[in-house]
Amino acid sequence: MSRTVRTTLGPPFWHLLTTRGRANLRRLSDPATIPPGPLVISACVSDVTGIGRAGRLTVRAAEAWEIPFVVHDIPGDPMVQQVPRDLPPGGVWLAHCNPPEAAVLMSQASEHLWATRYRIGYWAYELGELPRFWRSAIPFFHEIWTPSRFVADAVQRARGSAATIVRVVPHPVAIDPPPKATPRTGGTLTFLVMIDARSSLARKNPLGAIRAFRQAFSADDTGVRLVVKVVAAWKDPRAVAGLRDAAAGWKTIRFLDEELTDAETQQLVASADCLVSLHRAEGFGLPLAEAMLAGLPVIATDWSGNTDFTRGASYEVPYSLVPAVDPSGRYSGTRQQWADPDLAAAAAAMRRVRDDPAGRAAIARSGQRRVRELCAGLPRDAIAALIGPAPAFVADRRQDTTKGTDE
Repeated sequence: MSRTVRTTLGPPFWHLLTTRGRANLRRLSDPATIPPGPLVISACVSDVTGIGRAGRLTVRAAEAWEIPFVVHDIPGDPMVQQVPRDLPPGGVWLAHCNPPEAAVLMSQASEHLWATRYRIGYWAYELGELPRFWRSAIPFFHEIWTPSRFVADAVQRARGSAATIVRVVPHPVAIDPPPKATPRTGGTLTFLVMIDARSSLARKNPLGAIRAFRQAFSADDTGVRLVVKVVAAWKDPRAVAGLRDAAAGWKTIRFLDEELTDAETQQLVASADCLVSLHRAEGFGLPLAEAMLAGLPVIATDWSGNTDFTRGASYEVPYSLVPAVDPSGRYSGTRQQWADPDLAAAAAAMRRVRDDPAGRAAIARSGQRRVRELCAGLPRDAIAALIGPAPAFVADRRQDTTKGTDE
């Protein structure tokens, strides 16, 4: 279970911070006056979640730069004790978290830690319009990085008169390549679905994948199987029970619910033959990108953040836009739309994956090339001028919070 401290989405970001004595944080320092200094990365690096995995990738990218940086693990340190209080002003603070977590960081940390640095927020949202709370957070950052054009467009629409720079920065999955998938020459063909019940199962739509699989094949077809990997099933037991009911009587549909490390998850992906994501909305689609990098073909809804790398390099599933109705409550009341994927088209794609090994391999190669090109690393040039020498204690006190999830 994540220990990340979250704030309510009710009060605007600005109001929350002013009531906690942080009014000066809205006054961004002129970048020309910010001295070079270390990079501070705040991220959910200890979380076994997609945002945790993305944060660990950001840390890996910083390591590849060989620059001074400090890692702050948000779930393990909500009071921001990991950041040295005597850290000199200057440099960059990269808050790889969404506005709810960023508000906690900025309200708990000493104000000088934020006020004297170039601030970058790294956000991902799944629908086309940002929540009010998120919109009020934009002026607190010099830049907002987003993993996809879809999210960047949402931030641009919400930015208003703020001078904040919006930059598309795909998650650098190529910095930590997964094990390569082995093309299958015989045996049972495995389709893989990956979901986290802490996210919205209505948005991830694993039920659609189960129904498409049942349309595509018969219950006694032992040449195929569907594996549904569920993280944190305890978070939405009713929805997970509904998935199991939808698979009742199908021995070729299997559920996995044990918690896996990053490395174990990568091995699971490499052991499959095709990843299926019939999502209704994605800010990026990290499992899709990592599967494609591993050499798996993917079947994916052709809408939202994943289209930056899946369009033209996957089995694209057409969709209709429908009102976003979410029983979990996460997106209900937003009066927005999301995709309703065509399950008949998804079922046809599954049959093509099974029946055309050469076509499957060609799609896999195309997808792998696309992700390698798009997700090679973070834009060091964008902040290089602000990264400079740091005191020796930065290296000594750097927090290594990634080993427990990868080894």
